[in-house]
Amino acid sequence: MSRRWVPLLVACLTALGCGTVDSPVETITLTEPGPRPVAGPPDASVVPDASVVPDASDVADDAPSSTDPASSTGAADPGPAASVVPEVVCVRNVFGDVGVSFAYTNSGTSPIVIEDPVDNRLTDQVVDDDPNVPTVFAPGRVSPAFYVLAGGPSPSWTLTGPDGVTRTATADEDTPTCDDTLLQATTPDERTPDLTFSYQVVPASGPPRSLDLLAVVSGVPETSVCPTGLDPLPVRITTDDGWGEAGSDGPVARRSIELFDDNGPDAVPGHQIAVVTVAALVTDRCGGAGATTESWPNNPAFDRLLYGVTVCATSDGRNVSIQLVDAPFGCPFSPPATNGVRMR
Repeated sequence: MSRRWVPLLVACLTALGCGTVDSPVETITLTEPGPRPVAGPPDASVVPDASVVPDASDVADDAPSSTDPASSTGAADPGPAASVVPEVVCVRNVFGDVGVSFAYTNSGTSPIVIEDPVDNRLTDQVVDDDPNVPTVFAPGRVSPAFYVLAGGPSPSWTLTGPDGVTRTATADEDTPTCDDTLLQATTPDERTPDLTFSYQVVPASGPPRSLDLLAVVSGVPETSVCPTGLDPLPVRITTDDGWGEAGSDGPVARRSIELFDDNGPDAVPGHQIAVVTVAALVTDRCGGAGATTESWPNNPAFDRLLYGVTVCATSDGRNVSIQLVDAPFGCPFSPPATNGVRMR
């Protein structure tokens, strides 16, 4: 995910004492007026005294005042800068590993961008996993915003908001265990994702040698699900083998898998087998304040796509049968996968 720094522009008004401006100043010297001429008939020889200045009472009442807001060169006070506060929601079990769900609250009324890793950072997380930490923060509270796989005793999330205050949320022994109530999303996601499979036996006649497999991600509209205040952008879908290999872009995965002799302890003579896993990563993309942030869907229905579906094929030399098993569990004729938790 590409990241770019969006600087925060702060207007500093000289009228508020934030700096000085060198500008020319005109000095006017008022002189004491001379004697006024005695009233009488007009005399053309009398020349008006140029030193006479108007009395203050003669100045128009509607002249701009230095304290009149309309005459000030300053801007209106924008009010206090917004804060962005991280929060630990709960601790969850991810196939035997610890995952920590985080939320945030943006006190402002518009999106805020925090991309600099100094101001937006994690500690004690699994470094090989990408939790898609938010970089554009929607106004209000967003929960859960993401979860991270714990790589240390105290996973934490630190944010420095526009108010300049650095805040840290840390999971500890008092953090509650996740349940449906704690994981109730502030951004509803009604999508129903699925992986559907079809295949052709190769060759079309005679003893099967391989399978041409087609897997399709369904139930995922083109537009992302985003928190209120952010602009939904097109989703990104990629497929792979569940471990980051054999990847391809888009919702369709094609695999050619070769049948081989079953040499397991419970093998049936003359039978052949084939095993392949297909997984899909769906990434929501949301825009705001001129930047884009990415997130994994909070809908648990996407977990099946994330960890993948294993296709278990068996052949008796004439016919092929297929069984689908949710990863990381293995086929009946093979042991479960021991590669660990799926990295995103």
